[in-house]
Amino acid sequence: MKRFKLFKAISIISISLSLFSCGIFSNNTSGNLSNTTSGVSQSLEVKSLPNKTEYKVGESFSIKGLKIGVKNTNEIISSYDISIKNGYTFKKEDVSNSKEVVISKDNFKSTSFNIKICEIKKMNFVSMPKTMYRIGQEFTLNGLVIEDSVTHETINEFSTSIKEGFVFNEIDAFEVSVNADGYETISFNIEVEERGSLMIINWPRKTKYLVGEAFSSEGIMVYDFNELVYDYELSYEEGQILDKEGVFEVYARKAGYSSDSFEITVTSNQNTTPSGKANISIYYINDFHGSFTRNPDNYEAGMAYISSYLKDKKENENAIILSGGDMFQGGVESNNTKGKIVVDAMNQIGFDAMALGNHEFDWGEEGIINNEKMMEFPIISCNTFYANTNHRPNWVTPYTIVEKNNVKVGIIGFARPFMGNSISGSISSKFSFPDPIPYIKDYALKLRKNNSCDLIIAVGHDEGFDSSYESEEFAPLVEKNSETNFPYVDGLFFSHDHQTKYGKFGTYNTPYLEASSNGKSIGIMKFSLEARDNVYNVESSSAEVIYAYSNCTVEDTSITALLDKYKEEIGDINEVICTFDRSYTRNEFVLIVCQAMYWFVNNNPDIFDNEQVYMANHNTGGVREGVNKGDFTYSDLVKSVPFDNQLCIQKCTSKQYNSLLEGAAYNLCYYPIAPVYKNNLTTCVSISYITESAYASTYQTSYVKYDNYTAKSALVEYLSNGIYLN
Repeated sequence: MKRFKLFKAISIISISLSLFSCGIFSNNTSGNLSNTTSGVSQSLEVKSLPNKTEYKVGESFSIKGLKIGVKNTNEIISSYDISIKNGYTFKKEDVSNSKEVVISKDNFKSTSFNIKICEIKKMNFVSMPKTMYRIGQEFTLNGLVIEDSVTHETINEFSTSIKEGFVFNEIDAFEVSVNADGYETISFNIEVEERGSLMIINWPRKTKYLVGEAFSSEGIMVYDFNELVYDYELSYEEGQILDKEGVFEVYARKAGYSSDSFEITVTSNQNTTPSGKANISIYYINDFHGSFTRNPDNYEAGMAYISSYLKDKKENENAIILSGGDMFQGGVESNNTKGKIVVDAMNQIGFDAMALGNHEFDWGEEGIINNEKMMEFPIISCNTFYANTNHRPNWVTPYTIVEKNNVKVGIIGFARPFMGNSISGSISSKFSFPDPIPYIKDYALKLRKNNSCDLIIAVGHDEGFDSSYESEEFAPLVEKNSETNFPYVDGLFFSHDHQTKYGKFGTYNTPYLEASSNGKSIGIMKFSLEARDNVYNVESSSAEVIYAYSNCTVEDTSITALLDKYKEEIGDINEVICTFDRSYTRNEFVLIVCQAMYWFVNNNPDIFDNEQVYMANHNTGGVREGVNKGDFTYSDLVKSVPFDNQLCIQKCTSKQYNSLLEGAAYNLCYYPIAPVYKNNLTTCVSISYITESAYASTYQTSYVKYDNYTAKSALVEYLSNGIYLN
């Protein structure tokens, strides 16, 4: 068994570098570009112009294709001076319809040619064309409108990288570039699927019937992606007499499409309108992060114990069970099964819906799709779209409707604005997460009016606000809507920042809550409703957060049995990697991770293209816990470093290197020796979460990602080898 000691970073002597700026004109040995040397009889001549003579600001000048020779001869000259250096990047001040490029050589009369330099303007999308296709369909630009970003004038002359009328013949995803003369290229994404997916956006106006009444589909709206569908069939015929009591699924179907469904309730009760009183209970966990096993050190209740508690509430209170997202990434049992063990447990418990969190993306879209296929409950998010489209992925739905105790509850999911900033850039670039408030209001109105929902709940992967103040951002959701005379939502569930918060705000004393993280707490929201004028009204509500560890004390052995079901995928989680001589705080352990990355790259030159790195940096949020003195196992490893961010080699200027050092609030750096600069760049090792972020240009000029190597794998090598550096 290896033992590990944290070593001290060597202090660095700051090195100042003086850089010389280069002008656009090259040196000329004659000192005179027009060359008026007495007695010169020969002249230079442009035999062949460069391949490129028109440039945009930001492009680099190239002499490729340029041939210079002696006038009236076949002689070609390879050595000469040119007034614009090869590789010079054109700036805004260089813009010109005709800029002269002068060629000179001692003892020759100079020659020249002209180039054009244009300023790149920017354009925006005003409206998008169709972005979802099926095999055999033709690409169309109908609906695509672009405009000048400054003047807002419509641009009519443009081209696209996929031509109008192109027939798609395979499942794929494409980026379509839009080009217009003098403008910066913009793009949007399209997807081609094997078949369409029907989605019932609005349920029929009537979903509760008496035995003997006729089925009606009035008010139903069915979409295929973002297009309204008319030629679908329902599993119940219009006017069909409903002769049996019960709750029945009604399917919308169309050949070549996946179906969608809604529920109708048929009863013999003569009074189908709301009457009397009703109670609704909602139980909630968020940011579970794969904390499958009970852990008394961190007061994590464990999924088997949470399961017993929630199953009891579902049976005895007919309760609704919700999740705020970030359910899978973080525990070794869940990480090693890519979330399957947690999904299996959630199915057994009977979750009704789960909001989409940023860490659901940690294994890419494929990871979400694989888990969604297992789920017996929906992933909900009303403001998650593919980038540059208004298309929502098929594995997510904006809302769900649950009926409990004769009360119809509409549950809307949402993601925090710009949630992509908390996702690796290579994944988040494929999605957009706009402001959720307008979408929540829109769906709340539809659920209240078209689907006759009695109670509207919004559950989001968003930190919401602290109990010490009301949030202006969410205030519009608790205002009365003039069309319904009800607030848009009756309750709000938050998540993401791992805080415990609960209370009420706004005119209607709307309850809200967030329940800590890692299965340490459970949120409870309850509503008492009373029917007035044939409509349920919220008479009272409550919100509280309880400690799960002390309240969930009975083990559900059917959940514990999942450890055996997935034991081959989970592996030996108790295998010891090393033994620590002392405990380390989280920040201290981040530094150890950086040391491991530094050591791993510099000791494996064949893997990392013979690069030597002078610094290692890792974000503090990427390490979730410190470590205790004693044995450090694979279970401890995943708890501390749950994420599989790939190692990346960065090239950094002196300014960028210093920016990394100055970003200590967000990342920590290990730098045992002073950086060495080559061509004004030094080399560092980082992780893909940092190199792919929206702010990466602050820290690096370029980077190379090594897909098969992660900070976690480097740490295992480092610790298991018992490395000591001095």
